[in-house]
Amino acid sequence: MDDYSIVNYVVNAIIIFAILYFIHRRDRNSLIDLGDEVTIRGTIISRVLNWYIKTVKKSDVVKVQLAGNYVTLFNKSDNAYDIFPRRESAKDIFEQAQTLFPHAEVIKIDG
Repeated sequence: MDDYSIVNYVVNAIIIFAILYFIHRRDRNSLIDLGDEVTIRGTIISRVLNWYIKTVKKSDVVKVQLAGNYVTLFNKSDNAYDIFPRRESAKDIFEQAQTLFPHAEVIKIDG
């Protein structure tokens, strides 16, 4: 019985540390530069599990917007790609988007 408790404790500790690691790391890879293209990982699921990712050409993004805690990228055909980061990292992602898309119009909405 004691062996089971120790194994259970160790497994739970590993799971908790893995979750904390992914939560801490998740917003850093919201925008990934691939040369002429950028991979957009807008949701937590896409940043942690690599699902629901979108790839766009840098030349297609014409507008970068920060509204509250959300960063939105607009392309030439007026489609929007939303990124939902944590409150603390929204400005960092917005600055990264400005660097990746220097030709894009920049809009900042306070709110």
